[in-house]
Amino acid sequence: MEAENYKNAFGKVVQVDGVNGDQYNVFIPNPLPPNIEFDEELVLILSRAEEKLGKLSGICLTLPSPNLLIIPYLRKEAIMSTRIEGTRISMQEVLLSEAKEREEKTKDAQEVVNYINTVNYALTKIEKSPINVELIKEMHKVLMEGVRGDDKAPGEFREVQNWIGSELSKVSNANFVPPNPEAVPKLMEDLIEYLNTEHNVPVLVRCALMHYQFETIHPFCDGNGRIGRSLITVYLCKKKKIIKPLLYISEFFEKHRLEYNELLLKTGQTGKFEGWIKFFL
Repeated sequence: MEAENYKNAFGKVVQVDGVNGDQYNVFIPNPLPPNIEFDEELVLILSRAEEKLGKLSGICLTLPSPNLLIIPYLRKEAIMSTRIEGTRISMQEVLLSEAKEREEKTKDAQEVVNYINTVNYALTKIEKSPINVELIKEMHKVLMEGVRGDDKAPGEFREVQNWIGSELSKVSNANFVPPNPEAVPKLMEDLIEYLNTEHNVPVLVRCALMHYQFETIHPFCDGNGRIGRSLITVYLCKKKKIIKPLLYISEFFEKHRLEYNELLLKTGQTGKFEGWIKFFL
C-alpha cells in the first residue's frame, strides 16, 4: 500500500513494525464525520431513498402478519451476504437445513443460519440498548459459531494484522491494509460514539458513513463483510427508518462488487465521500 496514494486521504498512512522486524504501511481513518458536499444530485438521490424506505415501512404496517414476508427476505439477504464471501447455497438447501439439528447442517447452511441469527439477536438487543462495542462483538460471536473462521477469535477484535488483496498477496504488497490491531479499539469506540450522537446529517448518509468506516477498520480477523452488511439493517431499524428487516441489500453489493470495492478504496484515498454515498443510496 503506497503512501503517495493517500496524500488527500480521510486519515493517515502510518508505518508500523511487523512481527519479523519488517515494516509496512497501514491506513488509520479519521473519526467521522467528513465534510460532505450535498449537491443537487445527492439531495435528489437521498430524497428518493427516503421515499422508498417510507413506502417499505408503510407496506410492513399494513400487513396482518408481517413475519410471513420478513422471514423469507431475511433468508434471501443472508444467502446473498454469505455468497459474497464465497458460500454457495440455495434457498431450498437453507429451508431443508433449518429443519435439521445443528450437527446435521452443512457448513454453508450453518453460515446462512448464523447470519439470520445474528440479525435477529441484534434487533432484540437494540430494543432496550444502544448499538455499542459489546453488541458488535456479540454479533460477531453468533455469526462465527461453528463455521469457517470460528478459530479466529470470534467475538473479539483482532490482535493480528489483516490486509485486503489477492490470495497470494502479502501485507507488503496488499491493495489495502487496515489499521494495526492496537488502533482498532479506539477507532471502534469513535465509530460507536458517532452512531449514538445526534447530528444534522441524515440517517441514511450516516449509515453510508458507518459502513465505510467499519469496513475500513476491518476490526475482526474474519466476517467483517457480513457484520458490516448486517449492521446496515440493524442501524436503520434502531433509527426507525425501517420497522422490520425487509432490506435486501447484499444482492446489489454482489452485482456491483467491483465498483463497491473500488469506491471504498478511492473514498479513503481522496477524502471525497460524495461518490460513495450516492452509490450506497
